[in-house]
Amino acid sequence: MATVRKIGLMPQTFGNGCILPITDFSFEFHPSYFLEGTLDMVMALYWRVREFTVTASVIRSGAPREETFKLRVGDDDGETDGFEKETDLICEQADWYIRASYGNTDFTTKLGPAYVDDDGNYFVSWGVDDGLETYRSNYRSDRDFGTNGTWVLKFSGYEITKPLYKVESNSGPASVVMNAVEYWPYDPNDGGGPIYDSTTGQQLRPFPP
Repeated sequence: MATVRKIGLMPQTFGNGCILPITDFSFEFHPSYFLEGTLDMVMALYWRVREFTVTASVIRSGAPREETFKLRVGDDDGETDGFEKETDLICEQADWYIRASYGNTDFTTKLGPAYVDDDGNYFVSWGVDDGLETYRSNYRSDRDFGTNGTWVLKFSGYEITKPLYKVESNSGPASVVMNAVEYWPYDPNDGGGPIYDSTTGQQLRPFPP
């Protein structure tokens, strides 16, 4: 069985559907569309996390509603186990996407792809929509009703919070939390065990030379 003995970047990591130049972003740039961070953050997100739990909470017509979903890398419909091994990730941008039943409508959330600018700043695109005309992830100047909640991403010691915007002026408060619950172990099969703890993501030992 093929194993991964090192995590690193190759020239083909940039472009070709992996980390793209920011000039390839097809919409007008706005900070609400991106998570801004370092290369280390992007690598930890795309090549270390295997599974998130997603908890979405809204108040609609005065009634609270909460749903929890599983979101695995390589799973594009919320119904499969996603990629089976780390070698599936080689220069394959982990693009998390889920569309799941949420009451009488669909809840969607997505992470990816990632972009880089000429100064070496990294941007991860993201999106969420509950389909209930309650909240959205991206700001729109033509419908500026303010914010009504937060979206939180937790993984590998990072915690990133972004605002959720009202879709209608009377939209109720909302909250979406994505929490990493499983990591790729990267076991090189050299007898020393995995490099990373699959539950916490903590590095247990160096990669072998």
